[in-house]
Amino acid sequence: MTKEEFIEQYELEDSVVLLEPWDEFSGGIVGVTEDRCHVIYGYNALVESLSKAWNSDPQDAIEWIDFNTIRQLPYMPESTRPIIMEEINDL
Repeated sequence: MTKEEFIEQYELEDSVVLLEPWDEFSGGIVGVTEDRCHVIYGYNALVESLSKAWNSDPQDAIEWIDFNTIRQLPYMPESTRPIIMEEINDL
């Protein structure tokens, strides 16, 4: 699905922030908030999607995501920035 098709299908707000590169990060999407202002990404799904796209070790994807994505979140508009959900497996 293209970015434009995703935006249209889920009726997202025009200013919603989607992670780029779309082709790699779209595989990490796990949901959309009810108000259609935030896309929710699963951290583990992002790592898996990126390492698969790059055909690389998951540690390389973790380092790239942490440095180039997670650190940038505070600089994105709070009202539309993506939510990165870290899954808890020990419950």
